[in-house]
Amino acid sequence: MSERLPAEFLSEETQPSPERHSGLVHIINVSPEQAQAGRDAFANLLRHQSFESFEREKTPVEREIIARILTSMPEFVSLYGGRPVTGLTETNFHIIDANLLPGDQQEAVLGADVAGLYDMSRQRLLILPDSRSPLTTAQRMVHETLHLESFLSFTAEDGTSMGQAGKVLLHPRRIGISAFNQKHTKRFFRGIDEAVIEELTARFDEQYFALIPALEAEVRRRARVRNTTGALDRNQIASVVDTEHFGGPWETSIHTWRYGAERKMLAGLMAQLHDANADQFASREAVFALFAKAVFTGKLLDLARLIEKTLGKGTMRALAAQTMLANAEDGVSPAGS
Repeated sequence: MSERLPAEFLSEETQPSPERHSGLVHIINVSPEQAQAGRDAFANLLRHQSFESFEREKTPVEREIIARILTSMPEFVSLYGGRPVTGLTETNFHIIDANLLPGDQQEAVLGADVAGLYDMSRQRLLILPDSRSPLTTAQRMVHETLHLESFLSFTAEDGTSMGQAGKVLLHPRRIGISAFNQKHTKRFFRGIDEAVIEELTARFDEQYFALIPALEAEVRRRARVRNTTGALDRNQIASVVDTEHFGGPWETSIHTWRYGAERKMLAGLMAQLHDANADQFASREAVFALFAKAVFTGKLLDLARLIEKTLGKGTMRALAAQTMLANAEDGVSPAGS
């Protein structure tokens, strides 16, 4: 790959505050005072949410699920060395009403992934619920919440060159493991980042969802299907969903965890790293913990060194190209301040 990786892959990111009051951790190309002002602005965005025309009120079941997510997420993030975001409330979850948002507008609001979106610039979580499965809806909520809990940094640009004199434009620089190029048109390691987030979602599910009364029946049914299926790895099954067809019978379908190709790549990478460094890692799960910690903290140096030492110099650049998302700031609108 001819394009150079962002410099932060060669050093540790700076995390100036022991507490996080929003998803934003760091802003570069500004003074310390401006960076703090930016963090304060994002904390204000997190605290003050607007009810949008395309969302609906939450159901009692959705509110029950969100309450458990909010209660359990700080403990879960801390398990992997992250600093949980404080101040996150039910109002940060926006439930999309598909009847109020035509299909062509769904992609404009949610992007290519119509299950949900972490809107960085507004510090909100947009969720398209599955009316057939509260469990699937809960998984979508957790996935986007984990993106918000991930490391996030911006780079500042003087708006004069873009006809916005006196303003500072913020462009995403890093989110989780992934990094944007200087033109903000490519997001390196996006595939790996999504794979880690979805694997974390599965682990959160296993640890906490059985404790939510509204999900008990679905969790039990999934366990029964996992114990009887032979066609799939039981842990690949995320939910079992019933659909009633108009004028016809009910249909039962098995849903697997999303980002299958990306998670398969991550699993292969973790297996290589573990097998070559068995004296350092007791299990592949210990290797996964290193990826998860990088997602939450932004500290990638240990992971990059391990990959390059094990698989050879230049492997990080190859992975960056292989797991890149091009032609998007990935759902982020540049923020002005």
